Amino acid sequence: MRKLEISRINPYTVVNDLLNNVLSIGLAAIIAFVGCFVFLTYILPKEYTSKMLVSVNLSGYTSQSTSLSLARTVSIAEKLDDVMKSDAMVRVVENELGEKVQGVVDAEQMPDTNLIEVSSTESTPDKAYEVLKTIADNHYQVTDYSFTNVIIRIISNPTLPTQPSNTVSILTTCFVFAFFAALLVTVIIFIMSFTRDTIKNVSDVEIELKAKLFGTINHFKGFGKKLPDPKRRLILSNTFVGYDFTESFRRMAIKIESLYRTKGINALMVTSTAENEGKTTVSVNLAVALAHNSHKVLLIDCDFRKPAVKFFFNQGDALTQEQIDTESQKDFHKFLQDGGNINDFVRYDATNGIYLLHNILSCAQSAEKLASPRFAETIRALKKQFDYIIIDTPPSGIIVDAEIIAGVVDASLLVVRQDYVNVTSINDQLEAINKNYLAGCILNDIRHLRLLSGTSNDIVEYNTGINA
Repeated sequence: MRKLEISRINPYTVVNDLLNNVLSIGLAAIIAFVGCFVFLTYILPKEYTSKMLVSVNLSGYTSQSTSLSLARTVSIAEKLDDVMKSDAMVRVVENELGEKVQGVVDAEQMPDTNLIEVSSTESTPDKAYEVLKTIADNHYQVTDYSFTNVIIRIISNPTLPTQPSNTVSILTTCFVFAFFAALLVTVIIFIMSFTRDTIKNVSDVEIELKAKLFGTINHFKGFGKKLPDPKRRLILSNTFVGYDFTESFRRMAIKIESLYRTKGINALMVTSTAENEGKTTVSVNLAVALAHNSHKVLLIDCDFRKPAVKFFFNQGDALTQEQIDTESQKDFHKFLQDGGNINDFVRYDATNGIYLLHNILSCAQSAEKLASPRFAETIRALKKQFDYIIIDTPPSGIIVDAEIIAGVVDASLLVVRQDYVNVTSINDQLEAINKNYLAGCILNDIRHLRLLSGTSNDIVEYNTGINA
């Protein structure tokens, strides 16, 4: 469970969750409104209240002692209101009416006066009036025993109520209930959004995963409102890719170069816990960024079940069956199966200046091929031929292929998509692939809530293939 630290709240994920649950919030408001309306209109029992005004006076006082009389009557009135609504008074009423009083008898002294307002609330107007009229006619049976030299007068007689006393503005009350229902659901969504145990911020990588942050990649924002052709994946050589995206990979390429200088690492695998976290996009662009720094780079697609590297190099578009038959003969998994000269299977992409070992067709027996001695021997041999080798693997949380590859390469990189996979699952995979050296985690597809001048909060919503 995520600790409640305000500084770790990501406004984007909270607002995004609220926007995704607008229907739920609206539905809660509608249900509360309709439920309140039905209850107030058809279910809530009607109550009727009859009232009378009683005064308390002392006998034997002259006009010269009016001030003293008033002070004492006020004091007596403070006690008389309790007598008027006492159980003894209720029993008197029940004896006179011959039935039980179901409602409420109440009495309240008017502040700093000798006046008491007595009321009776019942389910019918006639019943309320009868109870109060009985008190007016028979109160002496109780008050005479409680007070002496006191004159109790009925100033205003009980009235027959014509309207329920518990009426409210139905529409206003329903709108209030709808508002608080929507607010409650909003608060619940906020709490669930915050406590959802995923990686939401850069700081979460070190706090939740106890891992190094190797790099960050912001969600790609296209120029203007037009999105690039969906077949054109995010790759540094494409003109629509912006400076921020390019700089992210340039910085990570520099870190990889530093790893080689300090630790001799030149073969890295890129994986993720789940699908659609962007590991292939990261693998391709790391290779291209290193190639742009005048290195001889080999990109290997070891996701044999769902090969995706081919799509970035115009070899994943619709091919004729003849082209598929020809191209697939150079698939990397075929080399692992049948052997041969590895150089015959390496393709070269002149546009990006990198070498490729990838697959046109998928292969189901991936673990057996990767666990074979030929794979480890091939990687060792290729490390001598190339400055850097970047290996794209299947998600480590789905099949064991990434764990096998981790035992062969020099280092591993784990791509973590913002607010996507449970922290526990990510930590399990970090432990599984940490066989040699974990270079760190790459926080991918980071989205921010931006306050733009002259506009309201804007959330980046573009999708241009970062999830490949």
